[in-house]
Amino acid sequence: MKKDLKENWGVNAAVVYDKPNTAIFRPLKIEEKHELFLKLGFKAQSNSPDETLFTIKKDNQVTMKPDRPVLLISSTSWTKDEVIHYINDLKEIRILVFSCKLWKTMKKRL
Repeated sequence: MKKDLKENWGVNAAVVYDKPNTAIFRPLKIEEKHELFLKLGFKAQSNSPDETLFTIKKDNQVTMKPDRPVLLISSTSWTKDEVIHYINDLKEIRILVFSCKLWKTMKKRL
């Protein structure tokens, strides 16, 4: 796009990459994921405090469940004309999609 803007429009553009600040943001440890899933209410059908849809805690060790659903978190909302609807058509996987509005609602639980 930078090249096209320069060649066709005479615009000197700068490329800016959308990357998180690694001094502030980092991947969550598995124990932190487990606690977050519990706070967000992603409890397993067993209603065990040691099990979520995604993780299980056994003998003080947290592991990811092999049969966990896919969790897709997005900072944008999705409309029917976007690619996400193709993913939702797949019957063999479950996807939880958060839009900004839903995330703001969920943050209130934290």
